[in-house]
Amino acid sequence: MPTRLFLCNLKVYADIKKDIAQAKLKFATKQPVTDYWTCGNVTSIQKGDVAYFLRVGDSQRGIFASGVILRPPAFKTVQYRWDTVVNDFNKPLLISELLQRPEFSGANFYVRGSGYKLAEEYTSALNTEWQQYVNSFGVRA
Repeated sequence: MPTRLFLCNLKVYADIKKDIAQAKLKFATKQPVTDYWTCGNVTSIQKGDVAYFLRVGDSQRGIFASGVILRPPAFKTVQYRWDTVVNDFNKPLLISELLQRPEFSGANFYVRGSGYKLAEEYTSALNTEWQQYVNSFGVRA
């Protein structure tokens, strides 16, 4: 399945820290965490696409959650389910650290809009790095 990047700027979406806290509580009681996220004009997103949620807008640019798309775009949003989140929004998996690794040479994490499709050659490495990061600094559903 394609891997998509969805953007989150704390200046635009101030409640994201509350959403992460609620997700952790729901994960602890085995409840699903589903909601809607903007995808702009990207219409190629499909049910089942892998979704990574990326903090943008400051020096802490990095991944803070992952999940799967439940419904394709409608009204410039997609429905998603989170499967993992970081313990602290201020400690995401930093893109600057990923780009220092040879397996991410040429990867584009500096996208300008939600729903960007990550090139397939980076998806396996990203999944591996993210799963290792979540083992130490995150929570799973």
